[in-house]
Amino acid sequence: IEINTLSIQESNSLEDGIIDSLKSHNLLELIKLIELFDDAKEYGSILKVEGIDIEKAEEEFRTFERREALFYGEEKRLLKTLIKQAKIMLQKYDVTVTNPPYMGNAGMTEHLKKYLKNNYPNSEKDMMTAFMDLAFNITKVSGIISMINLPSWMFLSSFEDLRNFIVNNKTIINLV
Repeated sequence: IEINTLSIQESNSLEDGIIDSLKSHNLLELIKLIELFDDAKEYGSILKVEGIDIEKAEEEFRTFERREALFYGEEKRLLKTLIKQAKIMLQKYDVTVTNPPYMGNAGMTEHLKKYLKNNYPNSEKDMMTAFMDLAFNITKVSGIISMINLPSWMFLSSFEDLRNFIVNNKTIINLV
């Protein structure tokens, strides 16, 4: 068993010169990776890693590393970390266990509200329910999810679509 935990890193600190250099070398997957992790600390693990060919991004990283003499250690370390982070976030798990954060819409920044609306439309009103949605995406079809959640998702009208999704597509083994 390997536990995959990390502190989400963001790409905001990368200099424009590095990004311009990546563009000039046409390293598109690496650019997508950098754009994906812009402001990543605000989104944390609910960040959806989609549409990136991670093997291609690794290949582009090695190409850039060979070509770019002024590729600094800190920038290199951060890009390597972003690749590793994306690999972990792309994995599907047999078991997902979490005690998600409980934060209603009122406590969220406008950035976070917009992100949830675009990426978790059935569960956007609370971080807890967004994590439920995330768990469905990162857990294998035959996997098990265990969460400590508040019961509000079972009753509030704003979570009706989420409830319908669960009832129609998932199996609840135990609800305490």
